[in-house]
Order: sequence, then structure tokens, then C-alpha cells
Amino acid sequence: MHRIADKILIEEFEVETIIGVYEYERVQNQTLVISMTLHTCFSKVEESDDIEDTLDYTWICDEIKTIATETKSFTLEALGTKLAQWALSLKFVEKVVVKLNKRGAVTNAKSIGIEVVREKEEILKEDTFERSDQYYDNEVNETNEECLLPSDSPSSTKSSDVLCYLALGSNIGRRAWYIEKAIEMLRALVGKVNRIAFLYEFPPAYDTNQPFFLNTALSIYTSMSPVDLIETVKYIEKVVGRMPSRKNGPREIDIDLLFYGDSQIQTAVLTVPHPMCHERNFVLRPMMDIAPDFRHPILKKKIRDLWNDLKCKGDHVQVIPVRRAKVEKVIKFGPTSPSLVMGIVNATPDSFCDGGLYNIDQIGENVKNMCKDCKDIIIDIGGESTRPNAHPVSDTEESSRVSQALEVVRKSTLRSFPPYISLDTYKHTVVSNALPYVDIVNDVLATSKSQDSPDEFDAMAALIAKHGLSWVIMHSRGNPQTMTKLADYQVGKVLETVCSELSVAVNRALSAGILPWHIIIDPGLGFAKTGSQNLEILLNLKHIKKQLGNFPVLIGPSNKSFIGEIINQPDPMKRNYGTLAAIVQGVIKGAADIVRVHDIRMAVDGLKVADKIKKMKNAQVVNDQ
Repeated sequence: MHRIADKILIEEFEVETIIGVYEYERVQNQTLVISMTLHTCFSKVEESDDIEDTLDYTWICDEIKTIATETKSFTLEALGTKLAQWALSLKFVEKVVVKLNKRGAVTNAKSIGIEVVREKEEILKEDTFERSDQYYDNEVNETNEECLLPSDSPSSTKSSDVLCYLALGSNIGRRAWYIEKAIEMLRALVGKVNRIAFLYEFPPAYDTNQPFFLNTALSIYTSMSPVDLIETVKYIEKVVGRMPSRKNGPREIDIDLLFYGDSQIQTAVLTVPHPMCHERNFVLRPMMDIAPDFRHPILKKKIRDLWNDLKCKGDHVQVIPVRRAKVEKVIKFGPTSPSLVMGIVNATPDSFCDGGLYNIDQIGENVKNMCKDCKDIIIDIGGESTRPNAHPVSDTEESSRVSQALEVVRKSTLRSFPPYISLDTYKHTVVSNALPYVDIVNDVLATSKSQDSPDEFDAMAALIAKHGLSWVIMHSRGNPQTMTKLADYQVGKVLETVCSELSVAVNRALSAGILPWHIIIDPGLGFAKTGSQNLEILLNLKHIKKQLGNFPVLIGPSNKSFIGEIINQPDPMKRNYGTLAAIVQGVIKGAADIVRVHDIRMAVDGLKVADKIKKMKNAQVVNDQ
């Protein structure tokens, strides 16, 4: 080190430290060569007799070594920024140039290096952004018209933590897997995730010659500085699998920092708020799920207003990802997507409608016909009847029935990607025994377990979260032996109670780490409800959906007793037309996304008409009242 005019030079100062984004780079120390030029105003020092106005060169070198060895940065750029920020905090240092080189592992190999040039005025602007206490709270302090997606686990946060918003996207390979892996790492490295939006599929923007994207957004509390947060995000992208690509081109994973509280930051390496977030439909739509009333710090507009201002919101659909081995597909929902059919396959001798009707070989033929009648069908396999007063069977017996049915279904539908498979069970052991051939768990006792048997609920949640399955959380009370006696809702409080009890279960599932796009809700027609209560629920599906945060809704009225009572038909097998009326009502009202039925051909034809009516957005509706 030596002084030239008003400069202090640190030349090729070698430090042993951990640095790099890949795991093998973070196992042992590497040699880092640091060169720094500190531009100073020593003329001011010469005019002073104060010892504190001098700079101790040995102390400077010690501090540089400490910063380089203790921060364990992921990138040279991040470490260079930290060294520059530290140097500009010194008295009389006005500008700094930091050069970092990482020696090659092979002798005489070319080193890898970067250069960071910063001035004190720039650092001061970066470090003096304003924050609002509003964004340290769990809730935005404004009244929301919608019911927001519930927050994640209730673990505490520090009062100094900042609530940040990140956007995530992927359009290569296993898109949802990349996003889910990134969220897992954000939870581990950055802080407590507050809310996560649903998952949407959007056509590509800007560079349109590429595959469709999956997009979501999340809010997260962190104690990291903006620079550290960006550094960690870059590290996560590389670990998850992002490869170099052209600008706005395809990518395995892309994570953007949208907002850091309500801060405004403008530096050479970072701009917050994200300069293009207000014009991107694939950013604003997920943000509407988690923070519609968040106010853009610069534009001073709420997210909902920015969304409404968009002239072209673009075609997009809400999705549930389904993975088998290395193949991934998405189940699509939304106004432009056709309603989905779930076909009932009962491998039971005592189900109320078709129990014992099909032997194992006939099940295979039945499933073949279902797949012919409906291309994107969900096959729902059950090994235990849950009709009122049905007797439970052992886990072993149920697993045996399910296993045989699964084998027949797989053989009957041999193709590159067989139909989606749902397992109609409330037992986590049965699900575990059926892996890896299950995509969805249709749990008819989900809300009952969340209140009466939380350990069983948590065991199912842990299994579903671990294997990335989707979960139909159905409203019910008690069990098949007791549920008919538990329809005693307060007068006028059926909808409120159903929503409240479903909400408890959904929140518990999210707290267990299940992502929002892996949850489907079912209001539980026929389970602990009277005939009139079932009709009230059918009439108010849209309200239930909105109150719970717009999760996809499944309804299962197929051939149930409340339909038989209305049409005076005691034989469940002769209630198909009544069932058709119920599912069409659910779809046209704009709430039911999936209908669970016995007669597939009838449902497919009826839903084609219902979907067409639902899509008549521009048709005039005359109100004669």
C-alpha cells in the first residue's frame, strides 16, 4: 500500500475466503486478490491537527480482510459492492475503485475478475431511502374488498424486518418445479414468507417466440439489505438451474425484486421499485392475489388500480401443476378454460350409488370409456365408502382395493401421460401406499380432521407437501357414522360456518408448507348438510369461493339423496338428470371449476353448453325487476 497524490492504493492484497454460487465453491477457501483505489481529500487532513482525521493503513487492510472473509459472499459483484460501501463510509474518501480476482485452481490459469467503481454521493442516495412502518405489519393498513390469500406460517418476525415483494417465472422444462424449488430456498435463506399468489400461465411478453410462462409472486419478510437480497436471489437462480439466455428470452427460473418495503433505490446495480412492474400483466395479476392495496412508491397507485389501468390484460389461466417422473403438465382453470370433469371409480362393495357394480376388470373398461368421453378427465379412485352410516375399513384393506384399481387404470390407459389420478381417501397411510401414481388427494374429512384430529390432518399435510401433490380440502363434520346428526348450523349461518371451517383447514395446510396452487376446496354437498342447506350452498358457490380467496372449487352433487328428494327418485342410478341440473348451475354461476360425477358423457355435453353460456361476457342481460 502507498499514497500517490490524493489516492490510497491497495495492490494485490491476497485473502483466503469462501466465495461462489455453486456448492463445490463453498466447501473450502479460495484465493481472492483485492486491489482498491481510495480517492481522498488529504488537503483537508493537512489542515487539521485532529488524530481522528487520519487513516491507519494497517487498520484499513485488517478491515478489508475481515469483510472479505466473514461475509462469505456468493458473487464477486456483491463482495465488491460491500467493500466499496465500507470504503466510502471512511472520512475524506470520496470515490473508490475495487478490483477483485479469483485465482484459477490450475497454476498460471487465467483469473476471474470484476471491477466496481462507486462514489460517495451515489452510496448516500442508496443508503438513505425512506421506509414506511406500514410495511412492517402482516396486513396492509387499508380495507380490502377481496379476501386475500391467507398468510403463510405464523412464525414471528422482527420489527426491523422489511416486507418485500418478489415475482417468479419459468418457461423451460419443469416450470413449476423450478418455481417451487426457488420458493423453498427463499424460505431457507431470505426470511419468513408472508403470502404466495396462485400460479398462472401467461403467453410470453416482449420476445414472443418462446414457450408460455408460469408466473407467481410472493411477499417475504427479511432483514437483508437490498444488495444482499439481490445477491441471494442470484445465488438461488443459479442453484435452481438458471442458464444464460438472451434478454427477455427463455429461462428456467427468473426472480425479480419488485418492491423493498416502500423504498426507492437507484444505483448502478439495482433499481427498486422494478421499473417495469406496472406494465406487466404477469406481475400485476399475481400481486392482486396477495397485495391489491399495496401502493406503488413512485406512481402512488394501488396494485388494483395499476391492474385496472392495463389496456391489455392478456390471456392467462390459473393452473395446478402435475408431475410424473420428469414430465410436467398443468391443469388449467379460469373463465376461458373448460370446466373439468372428475370421474368416480369406486373399488368398493358398499358405495351408495355403484358399490359392487364393477369388478376389477370392469373398472378398467369403465375407465377406458371415461377417457374416450373426456380427454382431460380426472379419475377419482376410492377404496372405502363414505356414504352416511358406512362402516370404516382398515388401512390395509383400503390400500389393497386402491392398489388393484390403480394397476387396472394404468394398464387401461397406457399413453405418454395417463389421466390425472385422484385418490378418494382421508388416510395418509393409504396415500403413502399409492405413491407415486397419485396426483390429487380427495380428502372428504379434511375439515373434520383439522378440528377433531389435528395430528392426522398434519400427517396428511406433511405427506402432500413432501411429494408435491394437490389436496381437495372438503367441508365435513364428524365421520360417516355421525355426520347426519351434525347439520345443526345456526339459522342463517350455514354459508358463514362452512367458509369459517374451511378457512381453518386451508390456513393449516398453508402453514404446513403446501403451496396455494396445490389446494382445491369442496363445500361438501351431502356431508353434514340437509337438502335445503345443499341448495343454499349451490346457490352461493361464488360467494364461498370469494370468501376463501378464490381457490379452485370442486362440487360433488352426483346422484346424492338431496337430488333424489327433489325429483322423487329413490334409486341413485336414476338421478343423472337431476345431477346435470346441479352441476350446470354450479358452473354457470362462475364458481365450480371441477365437477365430480358418475355419468361422464352426460356431464361433458352439459358442461359444453354451461361453459358457452358462462363465456357470453358481452351478451346483454336484462333485469326486469
